[in-house]
Amino acid sequence: MIITKFNPFQWHKSHQKLKTEIMSLEFMDSKGKILPVRGKNIDIDIRIPLSSANSSLINFFVRPLMMRYHKVVLTDISDSMILEVKPINRSLLLVVYVKNGERPTVNSYDYTTIVPDFSSCDWVNVNGRFVVKCSRSPYEIMSTADFNQTGVYYVGVLYAEQLSSTRFRRSCLLRRRRKKRDCVEPKPPPVKGIEYNRTLIFNPITDQNYSLKVRQYSCYYFSLTQDQWTKDGCKVGIN
Repeated sequence: MIITKFNPFQWHKSHQKLKTEIMSLEFMDSKGKILPVRGKNIDIDIRIPLSSANSSLINFFVRPLMMRYHKVVLTDISDSMILEVKPINRSLLLVVYVKNGERPTVNSYDYTTIVPDFSSCDWVNVNGRFVVKCSRSPYEIMSTADFNQTGVYYVGVLYAEQLSSTRFRRSCLLRRRRKKRDCVEPKPPPVKGIEYNRTLIFNPITDQNYSLKVRQYSCYYFSLTQDQWTKDGCKVGIN
């Protein structure tokens, strides 16, 4: 395996899509003879540590009981996309809804979760000190395995304010069919053409800040038969 910081295959415009180091990987037998890799029925899992990704991090604010919407696009099912929503106030809970093709509501969505979610975290002893180790980010709302089709995904972020002495129940925010009478409905999506950040001015008393992070990974290899970089047959794994 050889890793280079420069791309030696630049004579086709497809090389402009690559943003990382280039890795050359060959399989050999015990005598050093190169083994050809071919066949449509064979999957090879190559695990490569990633130091960076094509990601974007933008800060927003949300008003109590008013869902704020974002739009992300997955153009190729072989790519990987990971979404994270992180409240600036670490003690704050945000409910996130995702739907493909249209804006989600509390009753209509494809995916929903509450962040932060520490269910994958444990306290471990490291050199006599207990630290939190998580198998996934507590602020991650969707990862590669959750995106099963291409298209536009709408992300709705909802903040349930503590209006009385009791906090909103999780069952209110994540209910399925049964409607609870003690639940307060968030306002419906704004009419078409009205943008959230143009109609609302940040109120430090009621509004809460959060960040939305989108990470995208693609898998390219240089095809000797096509003489260019391609994705054909290469897919980013769920991890």
